[in-house]
Amino acid sequence: MALYELTSNSIAKLERVDFSMIGLMERADLQRLLRDHVDVIAPDTLVISEEFSSWDRSDRRIDLLAVDRQARLVVIELKRTTDDTVADLQALRYAAMVSQMTFEEAVETYRAYLSRRGTQDDPAKSLLDFLGWPEPTAGRFAEDVRIVLAAADFSTEVTSTVLWLNERDLDIRCVRLQPYRLGSSLLLDVQQIIPLPEAADYQVQIRQKQREVRAAAEQSVDWTRYDVTTDDGVQHALYKREVVLAAVRQLVRRGKSPEEIEEAAGRRLFEVVDGTIDGAAFQAELARRRPKDPMAAKRFFVRDDQLFHANGKTYALTNQWSKGSMEALLAAFTARFGDFGFACRPVD
Repeated sequence: MALYELTSNSIAKLERVDFSMIGLMERADLQRLLRDHVDVIAPDTLVISEEFSSWDRSDRRIDLLAVDRQARLVVIELKRTTDDTVADLQALRYAAMVSQMTFEEAVETYRAYLSRRGTQDDPAKSLLDFLGWPEPTAGRFAEDVRIVLAAADFSTEVTSTVLWLNERDLDIRCVRLQPYRLGSSLLLDVQQIIPLPEAADYQVQIRQKQREVRAAAEQSVDWTRYDVTTDDGVQHALYKREVVLAAVRQLVRRGKSPEEIEEAAGRRLFEVVDGTIDGAAFQAELARRRPKDPMAAKRFFVRDDQLFHANGKTYALTNQWSKGSMEALLAAFTARFGDFGFACRPVD
């Protein structure tokens, strides 16, 4: 999306620029600024270290290490340019390395950081005050580690990986930083793109359902079929994946865009290709994008009559659905869109 300057007489598109174009360096400038204004990318966190490294490899350093008010450690990785395909794995490695940090170790880490900054604050008191704890034993420290990836943009490989990992109970957030020029001033557009803030509650529901489904799947396979009612009438004995396809078709029929549907779901639902293409061309594009995955096309609805076309693009819906994830998705659609003319019931 673009940013615009709004006046009483005009709406003017702002010039988007790169950090390199405006002379901002990743570590010397961007990291320094975000370190001192961390709420911009990670609200309600306290930075306790910069360029943190407690291991032997000097080239492995966490850009910013923070703590949130739930006493979770937060690994923050920054990129001035479009994020590369190893950033997510690098952050996971760092999260694993700090996951055993104790409160006492956090205090010492914070002490060293404050000393480098020339601050005389008491690190233990500052950390306790931030957490709202009367003493170090008042709560359980660092039971979880969150990850925040902040970059000018993110590759499809990174976002796909993050979405998959979040579905499996990790907490990874992608924050996009895009600078714009307005006359002699610079503006910074900061957007959390994963997870979408307004879809957070839906994602919790979906993850809970998926946990239940994975546990149940170890015991049996669910072949339940459903009768579905939409504006097109009644469709009989559909499998779960077909129920989801019918629900998405109904939303599109009611004027919802694929982006709105994906936002309501709180997760990635579609593979998207520029242009209006048919199923064969879409499968060819999937094969080009995922040369190491010969089964990629099997995981999407890619027949001509199953594809969606909007805004000069072609969308293929994932067909990877279990009973729990299907029910959570339909609940999310209902919560977001209300009664959208869709009903389904299991067939006896």
